Amino acid sequence: MMGKLICFLIVMLGICSRMAQGSYADFKIVKCDSLQSVNSIALDSIHPRYFFKTGDSIIIITNYDGRKNLALVMDLKSRKIVGSFMPYGRKKNQLLSTFSAGFVNNHLWGYDLIGNKIVTYDLNVKPHTADSSRYHTYPLDKSYYWVVMGDTSTVYASGNDTQYAKIDKFVPSTQGEIVEIGNFNDIPTRLKEAPIEWRLSQQAFLFIRPDQRYAALACRFTDKIEFFDLHSGTSKVLRGPDGYEAQYKMSVGESVNLIYTNMTKRAYLSGYASSKYLYLIYLGDFHYLSREEQHRKIMVFDWNGNFKKCYLVPGFPEELIVSEEEHKMYMYDKITNSLEIYDLH
Repeated sequence: MMGKLICFLIVMLGICSRMAQGSYADFKIVKCDSLQSVNSIALDSIHPRYFFKTGDSIIIITNYDGRKNLALVMDLKSRKIVGSFMPYGRKKNQLLSTFSAGFVNNHLWGYDLIGNKIVTYDLNVKPHTADSSRYHTYPLDKSYYWVVMGDTSTVYASGNDTQYAKIDKFVPSTQGEIVEIGNFNDIPTRLKEAPIEWRLSQQAFLFIRPDQRYAALACRFTDKIEFFDLHSGTSKVLRGPDGYEAQYKMSVGESVNLIYTNMTKRAYLSGYASSKYLYLIYLGDFHYLSREEQHRKIMVFDWNGNFKKCYLVPGFPEELIVSEEEHKMYMYDKITNSLEIYDLH
């Protein structure tokens, strides 16, 4: 009896609480509005992995391309690189990769999947201060597919092979108490003895609304998004627009891996979480299609899990951000290797 009481108190305190499986809804696209770029920024030899706008600058995070630093600062007026930081390497305050990244409270952060750590860089520190005081490095106890910093003291993470919940929430400096969000109660009966297969097939990109009221998981191999209300403890799974499950083969050896087949489709590819909407780049087609054969869409959802808009843009949208007032969208076109700017309507 005492054990049950303690567990009840823990759940009430939110230390290890799991959300109940949410409701389901379906949607279809009626029409997509076409957008045309109103401005373009050529990037020459720079190939962004991510980018973030701050004031009159854009911070571009690249994969390692021979440069000393992975983060480059471009002045939007001159369109020249005026600074760089986030050094490449294996040491403290260095990154081998930036699998996920973000910009929060004037801090840039990058998740290094290879080094299994998060590195943050504080842009609030005075320019002439030693660089070492700008950085903080947080080695992670677990390896996750996707990591998001809600603020500089809160991490949300998903995609660990042994994870009981769909999202773990923790303080990066301690990682002592993990709040568990969501569950895998939707696992098919045939896979209950192989839960890792279900987790891999449902692998998703994680997004957190800036005020940390809502979270969303947008799946890579099935066109499903699960929206989480982090205050009420409820969730909603939105299915569509094409209605397909993940198609794959499993490879079991020293590790368990999902293998693409001729029937494997890619669903959501990347996105951006604003205060008002969740913007996602969607393919919904076979993984082997060439760039010219792909027809990517920009899908817009509110945080209650309702489909709002669809946009079509020329080119090959790879990443996007939206201005603070949500009047403009900045998109990286991989074919032209440029940042394209669109007016939203």
